Amino acid sequence: MSPSLDTIPTFTPSNIPVPNYDQTHPQQEEPSAVASTLRSPTNDLNVSSGKPHTSNESPLNDMNSLKSSISTATSFNPVTAPIFTPDSNLPSNPTTDAHFHSQPLGEQLFYQNTNPYPVNFLLYAPPPPPHIELNKRSNERTVNDLFIDNKLREYLQMKNEESLKSMSHTELDLPRNVGVYHSLYPIDKNFDYSTKSFGYTSIVYKCMSNTDGRLYAMRRLQNVPISSASVLNSVKKWKKLNCSNVVKIHEVFTSRAFNDNSLVLIYDYYPMSLNLMENHFMSLPGKNPELITEDCLWNYTIQLLNAITEASKLSLTIGELNPSKIIITNKGRIRLSAVAIKDIIKDVKNSLNNTGAVAKKEEPPESSDLLELGKLIFFLAKSTTLIQEPSDDPAKIVAQLKYSSAFKDALLYLLSGSPTIEEFQRLVAPMILKLADGLQNSCDAMESTLMGELENARLVRLFAKLDFISERPEMVKDGSWSETGERYPIKLFKDYVFHQVDDNGNPVVDLTHVINCLNKLDAGVDENLLLVSPDEMTCLIMSYKELKELINKTFLTLLGKE
Repeated sequence: MSPSLDTIPTFTPSNIPVPNYDQTHPQQEEPSAVASTLRSPTNDLNVSSGKPHTSNESPLNDMNSLKSSISTATSFNPVTAPIFTPDSNLPSNPTTDAHFHSQPLGEQLFYQNTNPYPVNFLLYAPPPPPHIELNKRSNERTVNDLFIDNKLREYLQMKNEESLKSMSHTELDLPRNVGVYHSLYPIDKNFDYSTKSFGYTSIVYKCMSNTDGRLYAMRRLQNVPISSASVLNSVKKWKKLNCSNVVKIHEVFTSRAFNDNSLVLIYDYYPMSLNLMENHFMSLPGKNPELITEDCLWNYTIQLLNAITEASKLSLTIGELNPSKIIITNKGRIRLSAVAIKDIIKDVKNSLNNTGAVAKKEEPPESSDLLELGKLIFFLAKSTTLIQEPSDDPAKIVAQLKYSSAFKDALLYLLSGSPTIEEFQRLVAPMILKLADGLQNSCDAMESTLMGELENARLVRLFAKLDFISERPEMVKDGSWSETGERYPIKLFKDYVFHQVDDNGNPVVDLTHVINCLNKLDAGVDENLLLVSPDEMTCLIMSYKELKELINKTFLTLLGKE
């Protein structure tokens, strides 16, 4: 027999087993540089692994516990925190909202579970199924063909989203302003435990300038003992360097805004950039290490050679090529970051050792930069091959690499005693031409994409014009807008474009129809169309040319010019 209704136990969420977020559970091994900055999600989210949330608890208890968690919250790391993990079953981290503390308690609870994904990711036509693309004729197009490529669009949108990230300076314990720069936001993946690559703790922030409103990257070196402005003179030559493979430096100054003697350097900002170590050797959230291939190594070699060549023209030397100071700003595009710091630190040491006098720098020969390039490429190439016979002789290790003889010859030349820029350029000339050909093809593809988006403003202007002249409250009693008026076709045209219905009366959302109609209207083609009122009592036959003239005339009347 079926059990009676009274004997059926009521459902309570507390009966659901809760997974144990035990941090001793074995996980995939991560590099120490990243693992040191990652925190347990349970610590950030303040989730108890032993007591699940039940519906019997009072909402007031939730508020009190939330307020207590806010007061005891640890410093927030915007890089490692699970920002894009909306889950209604878990309480959100209140420190992720820059305006959280300024909101009433009810609003704090309301906004915690808001979906953080940008809406504009969902407003584009998805790519059609493969069988449609395969059977599509040369003269046929899909809705997806009318817009920018989805992957490129999402990549650019993610860059834009990265550029717009911000938090309250009080949450990050940062100054409101540093000189003319404000809205500081840390972009180092390990900014909590920054390494001392230059002998001083270094942290990189994204910031905005009050002067031109642009975003810049601010590198801060803590407690640099600068006693004279003359030690910053070496930056003047670096500011003159304009190279596509070097991050341009704009300004350098000292500041006590961080409550210490900080050296601040301002560079160009490239959102979503990763250094070589992060890109090839670290597992970051949502990204696995990228494989190093011979084409990749050739690409890096040619671009770094370009940077060394341009720097040598100004009698500048790059110095040590640290993989953590070479950033990837686009697919296969690298740039030297943190330039000029080596010269400043050297002048600071000379100033301290010579009681304030900056010693004249003796620039090392250009072969030193090429030797550093060889060491970097050798390090990257060696990491991709299992060396069967370890040796202290680089030539023996290079011989075991699974690469072409041309690459091995170029690498051995860089590791030789006295390489020169001209000789190395002649050695890698075929690969330079190959890289130049690829860049030109990339430019053609980008220009083709830009051409497809060039005339989008026409439709935007047409949208605005139609909305300006239709459904205005002051025109309700105007006879010219009635069903027998001269401007009534404009209203019927909007219904024809945007308010189509099928045989069952269901709305038809056809973006192709909208774009085709607006393009024909903008061009004023001599093609007739049938305009029918919603009650099907009025039918008009007009051409797009006549509609365009009517819309332009009405818009001029609205402006008072006719």
